[in-house]
Amino acid sequence: EAEEEARACLAAEWAVDIELQSLSVERRAEVEEQALRSRAAAQQLLGLALARRGELWPSVTALSASLELLPSSADALLQRASVLLLSGRPAAAEEDCTHALELRPGWLLAHQRRGYAYAAMRWFEDAASEFELAAAGRPDLAVNYHAVGALTPLSLDGLDAGWTAGGGLLSFWDYGVAHARRADDGARQRGSDETDCED
Repeated sequence: EAEEEARACLAAEWAVDIELQSLSVERRAEVEEQALRSRAAAQQLLGLALARRGELWPSVTALSASLELLPSSADALLQRASVLLLSGRPAAAEEDCTHALELRPGWLLAHQRRGYAYAAMRWFEDAASEFELAAAGRPDLAVNYHAVGALTPLSLDGLDAGWTAGGGLLSFWDYGVAHARRADDGARQRGSDETDCED
């Protein structure tokens, strides 16, 4: 269903490209903005469809492509954070949650997701604060954060060693080969002094 919606968005974009040739400059700017939003929405829908199919890194790539087109999309940021959490990249997920909260302050779902990222990095006090904040505003977001710690890895070796999204937009027909690649420079890697903790 999401893939069909995304295809429809792209079809509308192609139709818009044909119409742009005959428009005034002002109207062309409006139509181009609308087309940009449609392309971003198509990539976002593709990312969600891929995540539902369990194809996490292609999903991250599609959501990253959406954010390249529309960096101010708090929804796409939080969706990418959720997929990054499932992919074992909590530091990158925490960055996306924080950016989403900068764009949409007080978003309780983003606080909850950031709590999960903190818990995965073993920052349990920060995680508890985020979980309590989210649950105070929305009881349906309540998390038994005392049990969350039992689910986190005992070793931090190799945790979130860094990533960059694969470049370019994804095609709907060859998305099986698209993927995100690990960063060689570790641009998103946290220093060991930030993630190590004493038990």
